[in-house]
Amino acid sequence: MSRLHNIDPDPNIEWMIYWSLNGKQYQIWAMGKQEVLQKIAEVERDGGSVTSVQKLD
Repeated sequence: MSRLHNIDPDPNIEWMIYWSLNGKQYQIWAMGKQEVLQKIAEVERDGGSVTSVQKLD
């Protein structure tokens, strides 16, 4: 995902990561950029595909 450099580094921001696997859509919550990157790595390691990352207001 080339958009990851746009993720705000503030560790107090909540994010929702949307991803898919085998045609099903999923979402996982993350707190701060480091956790976002960790969750994305886990999704991709397990064969999933991240579709978007959105900041929660």
